[in-house]
Amino acid sequence: MEYANIFNTVVKPVCREYRPELILVSAGFDTYIDDGISAMRVTGDGFAYMTRVLVNLAEELCDGRIFFSLEGGYNFSGMEEGVFATLCELAGIKEKNEMNKKMDYTFISSLAEEKGIHPAIEMVREVAKKYWKM
Repeated sequence: MEYANIFNTVVKPVCREYRPELILVSAGFDTYIDDGISAMRVTGDGFAYMTRVLVNLAEELCDGRIFFSLEGGYNFSGMEEGVFATLCELAGIKEKNEMNKKMDYTFISSLAEEKGIHPAIEMVREVAKKYWKM
């Protein structure tokens, strides 16, 4: 609940005033409820909520430009739950059941095929080709 409150009372207003051109998210899952090192108690639903808020802000303020970088966590079950919740929000999957929780290559590939390659990815690849073998 505290994170929802922070997102509603601090993150949203600051973002709306700052009006970023891009939102960068360091997606760490150390805050997971069963993480042995932290005591922040965020659940999969909490990660989903924070993701949805950030995606909505990106759509509102910067034409949907948002980038998530996976940082990690110390509880592997928590990372699985958090990453799954985040990916479901990003992919627009509302029903998160055990069957679609099987994060295998078939599932991930079907998401990629369903959404198609985003034009921004191709733009990044074209620029990167000047410097990297791609």
